[in-house]
Amino acid sequence: MIPQKIQKDIIEYQKIEAQLQIILQQKMQLQSKISESEQALDLLKEQPADVVLYKSVGSIMVKGISKESIEKELVEIKETTGMRLKSIETQEAKLKEKYDMFQKNISSALNEMKKTGQEQGKIDLNDEYQ
Repeated sequence: MIPQKIQKDIIEYQKIEAQLQIILQQKMQLQSKISESEQALDLLKEQPADVVLYKSVGSIMVKGISKESIEKELVEIKETTGMRLKSIETQEAKLKEKYDMFQKNISSALNEMKKTGQEQGKIDLNDEYQ
């Protein structure tokens, strides 16, 4: 039987793993948004200053938006998304550190139990717990 402390650690480890999955999804979304903003900025730079631009506002398209205002908005989106991405990456690093610590502690505890139990002939933990 696995001690209650190790069981609690395993549950916490699984929670951290789920949080990491969410963080990674958010990170990918933010990276995608930055990439889209960069592509739009590159495309916008190729256009003449008097180009007629449209902007999607909700479910309608608005005509006559200036190139400068769109460019300013895209730069702002890119910068704020970049700040959010850095924050997410910091959270990811902290969670990864906790994840690795729990993984090491759980593995060590289970290996010790396995070693001790086999020496005493009492338990036989499956390899799936390593």
